[in-house]
Amino acid sequence: MIVECPHFKKKQCNSCSLITCKSYEDTLEEKVQDVAVFFPEINLSKVEKCDYISASRNKAKIAVGGTIDRPILGVTRSAGDINEVLNCPLHLDEINSVLQLIKEKIKEYNLTPYSIREKKGELKYILLYKSERSQEMMVRFVLRSKEALDRIRLLYQNILLKSFPNITVASVNIQPVHQAILEGSDEIILSKDSMIRSDLGGNTLYLAPKSFFQVTSHVAEKLYLKAQKCIDDSDSKNILDLFCGVGAFAFYSAKKGRKVVGVELSQEAIDCGLRSAKEANIDVEFVAQDATEFIKANKTKFDTVITNPPRRGLNSDIISKIIELDPELFLYSSCNPQSLRRDITELGDHFDLIELIPFDMFPLTNHLECLAVLKKKARKETK
Repeated sequence: MIVECPHFKKKQCNSCSLITCKSYEDTLEEKVQDVAVFFPEINLSKVEKCDYISASRNKAKIAVGGTIDRPILGVTRSAGDINEVLNCPLHLDEINSVLQLIKEKIKEYNLTPYSIREKKGELKYILLYKSERSQEMMVRFVLRSKEALDRIRLLYQNILLKSFPNITVASVNIQPVHQAILEGSDEIILSKDSMIRSDLGGNTLYLAPKSFFQVTSHVAEKLYLKAQKCIDDSDSKNILDLFCGVGAFAFYSAKKGRKVVGVELSQEAIDCGLRSAKEANIDVEFVAQDATEFIKANKTKFDTVITNPPRRGLNSDIISKIIELDPELFLYSSCNPQSLRRDITELGDHFDLIELIPFDMFPLTNHLECLAVLKKKARKETK
C-alpha cells in the first residue's frame, strides 16, 4: 500500500482505488494508459507529479450520519448509510483536527445528523478548505433548515474559533431537498470575513464559500505555470478565459500590454476575482455571465482562449463560437478525458492538438487533470 490508510483496509472508503499499486509511478502509468485510450494519435507528455501525497489535499467534503449520541462523519454508501472516515491521510492535518472537534461537539450543541432513510435531522455535510500558504481555513455546515443555525453560530464562536483562530470564514448552507445534492442556494456567513486568502505561486487569490478551486494546491500551481508558459511563448495580446472561476488562469495570464477577460456565471467567484485583481493591481476584466451567452454576444477579437469547464465539457454553441473567434492558441483544462476527446474532435478541423499534459491533481485515484494545448491549423494557400 503506497499510503497507510485504515479506512481503505477496513473497506470504509475506496476512493483511492490505486492505493494498492506497487509504487506511485505505477499509478501514474495506469492513468496515462487510461487517457491514451482517448488520444491514441498523440504522445502524451510525462505526468506532472504530486510531489507529496500525504497531507496534500486542501479540501474535504464529509457527510454526517449516525445519531446525535453516536455521530458518524465520513462517506455515503449506496444504501444511504455513512461509513466513518476521519483522519484521511490525504487531507491536510488541520482539516482532520477540525473534523474531530466538530464530531466531539455534535451532541453538546444538539446538532442532529440527517438521516437519508428517515428523511429527518438537520446536519447533512461539513465542508472544509485550507490554504497551505496563508494557513487560512473555511468551514461550512450544510443543514436541512435554519433550525440549528444559532447553535452552529455558537459552536463556531465558542469552540472552533478559539481552538482554530485561523478559521477565517465560517458559513451555513441550507439544502432542504431530499436529494443527492451537496449544497443549496442559501449561504449564511457567520464570520466577519466572507473570503479566505489563498496564495499560489506569487498570486493571491480570494475564495468564497461556493468558489471552485483545485484540491491539490502545488499541482494546481504547476498547471497554471504551464498555461502561463504557453501563453508567453505565443506572444498573446488578447486572452479570453471562459469558466474562469476565481481567476487563477486569468491572473497567471495577465501581463503588461495584455488584455485579459475572465467570464464566470457565479457572481460570488467574480467578486473574488475582482478583489484579488484590485489588491494586486492586476488588469483583468471580470464578467459575471453564462459562458454561452457571453461568447454568443461577443464582438471582441481574442488571440488566445482558455477554458476550464465543468466535467461535462463544452457545448456545441461554445465550440462553434470559439471556431468563429479563430484564436491562434486554445488551452483546455479538463478533469474528464472523455468529454475532452469529444470536444477536441469537434474542434479538429480548425485546431491541431499540439500537446496533452496530464497533472496528478487527484493522487491515488483514477482521476487526473489534463491541459490540452491546441493551435490554429495553418491555412492552405490557394493557387
